[in-house]
Amino acid sequence: MSLFTISASSDSIIFLFICFLQVYKVTNGFFQLPCEVKPAYKLIGDDQGHIQKWFNSIRYSNTTQFNYYLDSLLPAPSVEKNFTIALVRYEYHNVYWTIIDMYNVFLTAKFLNKPIDEVNVLLVDEHPHGNLDDLFKGTFYAKQLHEYSEVTLFRDMVWAPSRHHSGMLEMHKTIPFIHEFQEAVFKRFKLPRTYRRDCSFFNILLIWRRDYTANPRQSKVSRKIGNEQELLTALNLEFYEHASITAVQLDLLPIREQLQLFSTSDIVLGMHGAAFGFSIFMPPGGAAIELFPYYSIPNWHMEYLARWANVTHVRWINFDKKLEDKKRDITIISPSKIVDLLHRTIGKMCK
Repeated sequence: MSLFTISASSDSIIFLFICFLQVYKVTNGFFQLPCEVKPAYKLIGDDQGHIQKWFNSIRYSNTTQFNYYLDSLLPAPSVEKNFTIALVRYEYHNVYWTIIDMYNVFLTAKFLNKPIDEVNVLLVDEHPHGNLDDLFKGTFYAKQLHEYSEVTLFRDMVWAPSRHHSGMLEMHKTIPFIHEFQEAVFKRFKLPRTYRRDCSFFNILLIWRRDYTANPRQSKVSRKIGNEQELLTALNLEFYEHASITAVQLDLLPIREQLQLFSTSDIVLGMHGAAFGFSIFMPPGGAAIELFPYYSIPNWHMEYLARWANVTHVRWINFDKKLEDKKRDITIISPSKIVDLLHRTIGKMCK
């Protein structure tokens, strides 16, 4: 168990965190605020979330008491001068939820007129390192709590909204600043935004879902294609004059290469999974084709991510039980049906 004291805001706020592996338990004094009068506030729809717990844990003191506390600390606290956004991640190993967290941070910075290259992100968690840390920390100057000194004063800090208040979790026709969000990510990863679709030749990306260690508690993956090579061969034979087809297991690639693949693909095709969160970085006018097994209930989340990026979303569902193997979590995909689906999708893209 470790005790951390961190301070934030232009007048200094102090955080006390008790760390139990990946979870921080909030106790009285989690925040200390140099303010004699408790500010009035009202949270709507977040009474069970960490924001409410953070508010409930604030300890208020006058400036003299607060400064006396700071002076008593040895060694003296370090100071973080950059504007900081505090965020709690939950499903840190999931592309979809990582992009939602990133968008929430970006939108918070945008609302406060702070360029993201001038913003620090304090990750209030102790999740073990995962592949998607490279996406988050490649986009923002982000640190987990243990990476700071035991006592740190933040000159300016805000709390990012809880993720369940994100605009990405509502079926809106549009959401704000998506183009700017895309550009910010591409800029940080030094990826050019110059790809333009040519209707005489297409880049098609196939995503293979295979077992891998997404986090220390998960290594088995569901919704896999059981006849990958047969499908790939059929598509290469059908489209060899009109398309470049790339088939990958995304988790084996560096994050920058994953982003580059999506940003230069006209069509992305694969079994439903969090990787379709990357469709928000596809070129406008492209298509994301999600395949669903017989026993799945399709959801709208990936469809709307694609829509917001001006990408067509196509859903295909297997209705033949004989093509399912639940024990191995695989679906046999009919190559002829996918060939037909691709022709129809291309027809709509280039009509």
